[in-house]
Amino acid sequence: MGSYARFAQADLCDLAALLDAHFDVVKVRRLWRRHAARNLAGFEADNSEFVADLLKRTPAQRPALVRRLIKQSTPATAAVIIVMAVLACQRAIETIELRDAYAGVLSPGGSNRGTVAGLYRFTRAMAAIQAEFAEYRWPHDAFQIIGLASDKEDEEDEEDEQD
Repeated sequence: MGSYARFAQADLCDLAALLDAHFDVVKVRRLWRRHAARNLAGFEADNSEFVADLLKRTPAQRPALVRRLIKQSTPATAAVIIVMAVLACQRAIETIELRDAYAGVLSPGGSNRGTVAGLYRFTRAMAAIQAEFAEYRWPHDAFQIIGLASDKEDEEDEEDEQD
C-alpha cells in the first residue's frame, strides 16, 4: 500500500501546483475560509463527480479540464473543486496509513474477539479521520510541500478569522 500513498502524495503536489498555475492561491484560501463547513460539504456532494474526474486525469489532461470547468461554471467553482481534490488525496493517504496500521486485524487468522475489538478500534479511528475532514480545513501542508505557504500568509489568515 506504500506505493499508493506515495502516488497520492505526488498527486496532491501536482494538484496544488495546478491550483497555483491557474488561480491566486491566497485568494482561493480566503474564499475557502469564508464558507462554512456545511456549505463546503454540500458543494462537495454536488460536485463529487467533477472531483473524481479531476483525480482520474493525468497531470497533462488536468489543465484542459480546469478550463472546461471555468467555462461551465465559474473560476471560483473550478478552484474549489481543485482544493477538494487535494483534500481527497489527503484522505486517501490517511486512510491508507490507517489500513496499514490495522492490517493485522483486517487479515484472517486472529481470534474472533481480538478481531472484533480491533475492528472497533479501526472504525473509531476511521470516524476520527472523517470528522477531521468534515471540518474542511484549508490543506496548508499540501501547499507548504510545494513552497506556496508562508508565515506572512498564515498571519493574514489568522487576522481574517479574528475579524
